[in-house]
Amino acid sequence: MIASGTVYGELQIELNRTPAGIYDVSLELCDPSNDAEVPVEHATAALSLEALRAAQANKDQYAKLLTSQVFQPTVLAFFSKAKAAFDASGRQFRLRLLIGASAPELHAVRWELLLDPENGLPLATSQRILLSRFMLSDDWRLIKLRPKADLRALIAVAAPTDLTQYDLPAVDRDGEVSRAQSGLGGIACDVLGPKEPVLLSSLVDAMNKGVDIVYLVCHGVFSDDAQPEPAILLEDTNRNTMRVTASELARQVSQLPQVPRLVVLASCESAGKGLGSSADVLAALAPRLAAAGVPAILAMQSEITMETVKQMMPVFFRELLVDGQIDRAVAAARNAVLSRPDHWVPALFVRLRGGRIWYVPGFTGEQAAFEQWQSICGFIRSGDFVPILGPDLTEHLYGTTRALALELAAANGYPFSPNDESDPAKVAQYISTKSSLASVQQLFRQAFRSKFEARAGLLLKQPAGSAIDPAQLVTAILGNPDDPLTILNSLDAKLYITASGDGLFGMCLQKNKTPKEIVIQWRDERRSEIPVYPDGSAKSPLLYYVFGKSSQPETWVLTEDDFFDFLIRASQYNLMPLPVSHALTSGSLFFLGFPLDDWKFRVLFRMIMAKGGSSALASFNHVAVQVNPEENTLADANRAKRYLEGYFKASKIDIFWGTSADFLLALRNQLSKYPTAAPVPVAAAVSPW
Repeated sequence: MIASGTVYGELQIELNRTPAGIYDVSLELCDPSNDAEVPVEHATAALSLEALRAAQANKDQYAKLLTSQVFQPTVLAFFSKAKAAFDASGRQFRLRLLIGASAPELHAVRWELLLDPENGLPLATSQRILLSRFMLSDDWRLIKLRPKADLRALIAVAAPTDLTQYDLPAVDRDGEVSRAQSGLGGIACDVLGPKEPVLLSSLVDAMNKGVDIVYLVCHGVFSDDAQPEPAILLEDTNRNTMRVTASELARQVSQLPQVPRLVVLASCESAGKGLGSSADVLAALAPRLAAAGVPAILAMQSEITMETVKQMMPVFFRELLVDGQIDRAVAAARNAVLSRPDHWVPALFVRLRGGRIWYVPGFTGEQAAFEQWQSICGFIRSGDFVPILGPDLTEHLYGTTRALALELAAANGYPFSPNDESDPAKVAQYISTKSSLASVQQLFRQAFRSKFEARAGLLLKQPAGSAIDPAQLVTAILGNPDDPLTILNSLDAKLYITASGDGLFGMCLQKNKTPKEIVIQWRDERRSEIPVYPDGSAKSPLLYYVFGKSSQPETWVLTEDDFFDFLIRASQYNLMPLPVSHALTSGSLFFLGFPLDDWKFRVLFRMIMAKGGSSALASFNHVAVQVNPEENTLADANRAKRYLEGYFKASKIDIFWGTSADFLLALRNQLSKYPTAAPVPVAAAVSPW
C-alpha cells in the first residue's frame, strides 16, 4: 500500500529586513485543491528584538508578544482567510517561516512559541497546522527519497567522562541508545558510542555509509570568545571532551556524496542560544547543516532537560514511522511534553517542501488491490511487451540525469530559472550557445564518465582512480540478482528501446545473448530512408538507441535544438525502423527510468501516440515508472501527480510510484505468482479469415 498520507496545503511567511530597518512580510498560499494562482501578498511585521529579549524569562509573555508582533492586521487577515479555506476543504496545512538572508538576526527568535492568533493555542504543538522553519540552501544536490524499507539510521551518543569541567550533567549513553532504538522501530540502525568513542572522524565516516537518519546525542556549548561560535562536545580517543565547532562539522558533512535526510540533534543549544546571547545565531549548528545540504534538522534552540528529551524522542520516532512526515511527527512529540516548561525548545529546520523523508513504492492507491499484475505478467510470458529504458534506469551507477544537470548548471553559471537547472536539455542548450555542440557533448560525456567510474569503483571495491574493467563490471552487475539490469536481462524481450546514450545495458545483454544494435544517423539530411532490420527474438533481441549513442556524437540527441531537429527529421522521413514501429503499437509498454516530465519521455511518448495503429495500444496494459517528484524541483508534488495520472489515463498507462529497481523487484515477485501467459488480446489474435 502506498502511504500517500494527507495532502497538505501550504502557507509560507517570508521575513526580510528592508534598508529602513522594517521587516517586510511576504505571504504565499498554495491550495492543492485549487489550481488557481493566489498572488503573493506583502505586509510588515512590528518585530522588536529588544522587547522579545526582555520577555525571555517568561515564555507565556514572550509567546503573546511575538504573536502580536507578527500577526499585524494584514498578516492576520491573510492567515485567517487561508485557515478558513483549508478548514472548509477539510485540509490540514503547513505554516512555513522563511527567514531571508537580509534578516539573519531573526534566526534567534523563539518561533516555536508562536500562538494561533485566533484561539491562542501554540502552533508548534498543532498537528493540524504544522509549523517549521523553512531553509534555503546553495547545495545543488537533489533530495532523493528512498523507500521506507530501505531506510537506515545512525545513533551516536557522545558521553565524555569529564563533562564536569563544563558544569554539565552526565549523558545516559545506554539509556539514550535503548530509547532511540526502540523509537526507530524496524529501521536498521548503526550505533556509535557504546563500544568506541564518538570522534568527529568516526561520526563522519559512519554518515558516509549511506544513512538516512542521524540521531546525535551530545552536549552543546557557546564559546566565550569575542566572536563566539556554537560547538558540540564529542569525544577523543580517551573519551574526554572534544570540542567540535559548528562550522567544522557542517564543512565535513557538506563533503559527503549523499547527506543524511534527517539529522536529530539532541544536544543543548545546538540551534542557537536565543536573543540573550551575543552569538551570531547563523553560526549555530542547525542552520549550518541546512546550508550544507541536509534536508531536515531537528535541533534544540536553548537548554533542554534530559527528561524532556527522554519523553519526546520515542514519540517523535514512532510518529515519523507512521507516514514519514517530519513536521507532523515533531508536532506530536512537542504535544506529548506540552506540560514541561521546555517543550518549545526543539526547532525544525527543513528544505523539504513535501515534508516527507521516505515513500512506499507501488501503484497509486492500494497496491494489494492493483488488478493489472496478472495481465502485465501474461504479456511478458507471451513476449508481447517492450521495455523502454530511460536515462535514470542506471542511476545506481551514474546518479540521476537531473543531479548531473544541476551540477553542470552550477559549474557553468546557468543564468535562467532555478526550476530549469535540473533539465539536461536546457542546460546543454545553454552551454552549447557559449561554446559548440561538440564541446557540450564532450562535457556531458566526461561528467557521465566521472560519475560512472566513481560508483563503479565502489561496486568493484577498487581504489579511487583505478581503471574500470568493463567485463569485470558486467560480471559484477549480473552477479547481483536484484540489480535492475539483471532483472531486465532475464525477461527475454524481443526488443529493448533505450533513451540513454550509454552502451552499458548492451554490454550486459551480450553476456548471454546476441543483441542487434540499431543506431540511426538522423542528422544526415541526405538520408530519406533507413535500412531494413529483421525482427528480434528472445536470444537475439533488437536494442534500439532511439536518441542515439554518446560514443557516436552524430547520432546523440542532447540539447533542446537537437530534440526539435530530431522530431522534424523523424516526422519527415519516418526514421523509426519497421520492427520497432510495429512492436510499439502491438504490445505492453514499460517505461522505466524516466522522470515523466523529461524531454526524452515526452518526445518518445508523442512519437508513439502519433503513429498509425497506436489505437491498438488500448488492448494492452502499460506501465510508467515515476519516482515521487524530487522535492526541490516540483513546487507541488501532489498536483503534479494528479496531472500525470490525468494525462496518461486515456492511454491506459498505470503509474508506479518508485524507482525502476522498485518496480522490477515487484515484477519479479509477481511473475513467480503468474507463471502462465495471459489470454491473447483481440488485437493480436490470429484471424481464420
